[in-house]
Amino acid sequence: MYILDTSIIIELLRQNNIFLKKYHQIYGSGAGVFTITLVYYEIQRGIVYANATGQKRRLTSLLQQATMLGVDDPQILDKAAEIHSDLRKNGQTVQDIDIFVMAVALVRNLTVVTTDPDFSRAVGFIQNLKVEQW
Repeated sequence: MYILDTSIIIELLRQNNIFLKKYHQIYGSGAGVFTITLVYYEIQRGIVYANATGQKRRLTSLLQQATMLGVDDPQILDKAAEIHSDLRKNGQTVQDIDIFVMAVALVRNLTVVTTDPDFSRAVGFIQNLKVEQW
């Protein structure tokens, strides 16, 4: 099962053929595909700002295939705080939304799909974090 971060969804919205092919492979395999509400917010604010109606339609279509998860579960919030602390103690700074993606991935045993190098760096400090770089 996979959780998509912002960078992957942006590439899918841009209709990047390489990313679309990989996405259809995992979605078509029956593996669960997830994202979080904060990723939706991050993408939606850009769409609204740019008045990108085509992107909005593609996002709506994509989210009909993926399950959107919230981050208001105390277990996820606690895990996010632990991740932030572990990364900070090791001199790593990561965006809060990425920390929440990692927390949900760990709590729900999901593999993060991303192009963001912050996730690969975090693997060295966050035990059991699974990341697939596209």
